[in-house]
Amino acid sequence: MPRPIAVGSLALALSVGAAVDAQTQLYSNRDAARAVRNAENVLSIAVTMYRERLDPSQQAAFDDSQRRWADYRKATCDSRARGIADVSTHEVIFAICMWQHALERIDALIQLMTCADGDLSCPALSAAPNNRWRGP
Repeated sequence: MPRPIAVGSLALALSVGAAVDAQTQLYSNRDAARAVRNAENVLSIAVTMYRERLDPSQQAAFDDSQRRWADYRKATCDSRARGIADVSTHEVIFAICMWQHALERIDALIQLMTCADGDLSCPALSAAPNNRWRGP
């Protein structure tokens, strides 16, 4: 998958830029936060679209799983950022982690929304065709 390589390259580029000067670190933090916001917006759309395909009992279970996923993601990213970053790069490392997890969750939801007929692992097979994922 090209995404882990891209994330690693982004992290390297941002950390090298951070070493240049404080202003570059400020820009890196801002850009990383913007990337997270953009991913969060797409994730929110994907969550809403997928949730609409579920019946009420499935929605409750999905909502619970989504809350647990968000808690897991935050704890994982907190741990990662504390473990490898100094004060100046903590924010960027945390943001990159949050961004990467958001992209992975979006991919998982897209897979659930595009299951083939007969796939018993997809709870939302009865959804109307107009609810199909078409991107943001």
